[in-house]
Amino acid sequence: MSPETFRDFRILCFDAVSVLVRPPGKTMMMMTQGEIEAAVCEGISRFELDYMGRGPKDICSYRFGDLLVVRLHGVLTAAEAWLVMAS
Repeated sequence: MSPETFRDFRILCFDAVSVLVRPPGKTMMMMTQGEIEAAVCEGISRFELDYMGRGPKDICSYRFGDLLVVRLHGVLTAAEAWLVMAS
């Protein structure tokens, strides 16, 4: 990932957390874990759409302390999936 792409990805995730989930007057410390995870999913989904041209069929994120796990389902094209199966 190029530095410019990574910078744009960070901006998208920040936008998702600060704009889409947090209503006016609600601070970051008041966000629930579900709100944070939903904001991360929204930011990554928007990144996939903007840079890959298509988004995942399903996306899940899980936060455990300082560890964030994001699972994307359905992001491979048919040709990419065939290559994975052939390996």
